[in-house]
Amino acid sequence: MALNELTYDDMAVARLPLPPEYGAYYQKWLDSGRQGQMHYLAESAATRSAPDMGRPWAKYAVILAKKLPILGSGAPEPPPELASAALIGSVSLYALGADYHLVLPPICAQFIQDNHIEGQTEITVDSAAVNERALALAAGLARRGRHAGLISAKLGTHFAIGVIFCASLPAQLAQKASCLTAAEAEYPCAKCRRCQAACPVGALGEGGLDGRRCLSYWSIEHRGALPADIAQKWPGIIFGCDLCLRVCPHSGLGNTRTLAEEAALFRAREYISAHSGKALDRAIRGTAYSRARGTGLKRNTS
Repeated sequence: MALNELTYDDMAVARLPLPPEYGAYYQKWLDSGRQGQMHYLAESAATRSAPDMGRPWAKYAVILAKKLPILGSGAPEPPPELASAALIGSVSLYALGADYHLVLPPICAQFIQDNHIEGQTEITVDSAAVNERALALAAGLARRGRHAGLISAKLGTHFAIGVIFCASLPAQLAQKASCLTAAEAEYPCAKCRRCQAACPVGALGEGGLDGRRCLSYWSIEHRGALPADIAQKWPGIIFGCDLCLRVCPHSGLGNTRTLAEEAALFRAREYISAHSGKALDRAIRGTAYSRARGTGLKRNTS
């Protein structure tokens, strides 16, 4: 299947500007230092926390969602040893298929064409200083869980989103626009704390996700050796960490690693061990794994 033949799995529209509490929530999170070494989040805070996301011309944001993993898209996919569905306990689900950063932009472009959207537009898929989750929440596409991730009644907890900023929309799309407040977009997790209990490093507290401890950051973005306190609690993951999303009642996934998953993890570790960092770089080129690089995969599994 070619990229231009793919479609989205859900859609919603946010009316801009957003209520200011989204920006206040984000700034409070930054002020607490929870972004850790991801300095770019603070450097772009003015845009990410702005009600119009720094785009005063935009009146709407169309949010397109795609279920993960994305298979058969025509975009590069990882080698079989790193693509088994049984790796769910050790690899972030999005990495088991094509990289959504490559797949969603053409889907968004096709949406613009199919719906005859005129005027200025801008597509972003983790490619600009945009608080995309806030847009998805305001649009009503999903609600925010205690794990800080998105919960969709239709797609569960594992999906990627693309954003199309639009100066105008045809009437049939404009009438679908919503602008929920941050309070309205919170999921009523009530007494459920499965996500907090599942995190081996305590990255989930009442103040939200702590990027200074999150294993997704350490396994993907960090270069070099792992800090001792993180390494001591390393749960055998290879790339990213979906533990908090996996145990969420809305994920549709099991809560514990199965024998099949243990076997898949063993094969993946053997594959990584048998290849040099440069050989791995060639094997994972164009996939989500490339963000960690071959040296990162070898560090994570050493």
